[in-house]
Amino acid sequence: MHGKSDSASRTHYDRFSNTIWVIKGATVKQYLDYQELVESREAATKAKKQSNVSIGIAIFALIVSSILGLASLYSTQDVNVIEDKTKVERLEKENQRLNEDLYKAEMMLDAYKSDTTINKNNFNENKGTN
Repeated sequence: MHGKSDSASRTHYDRFSNTIWVIKGATVKQYLDYQELVESREAATKAKKQSNVSIGIAIFALIVSSILGLASLYSTQDVNVIEDKTKVERLEKENQRLNEDLYKAEMMLDAYKSDTTINKNNFNENKGTN
C-alpha cells in the first residue's frame, strides 16, 4: 500500500517542481520583507550574544579589580628604616656653631652700641664746655 502512495506522491512532486511559477509584485515585496525580517532576527541574536559576552567580561574585570584591591589592603610589607645618624650629628654641630656665631655677633653689636652711646655722650659734654 505504501508503494502505491509513494509513487503517486512522487509523481505529484515532480509535476509541481517542474512547473514554471510566476510571482506577482506584491508577493515579491512580501518575500523581500520576510528576508529582511530573517536577517534582522539573525543580527539581533548575534548582537545579544556579543553584548552578553561584553557584560560578562566587564563583570569579570570588576570582580578581579575588587579582589586585587582588597588583597592590596590586607597585604603587609616589612619596612626597614635605616637611619643615617652622621648627617643628623653634622647638622646639630653646624647648628651649634651658628648659634655661637650669632651669640658673638650679638655681643659685638651690644659692645658697639654701648661704645657709640659713650662717644655720643662725650661729644655732647665736650661740645657744651667749648
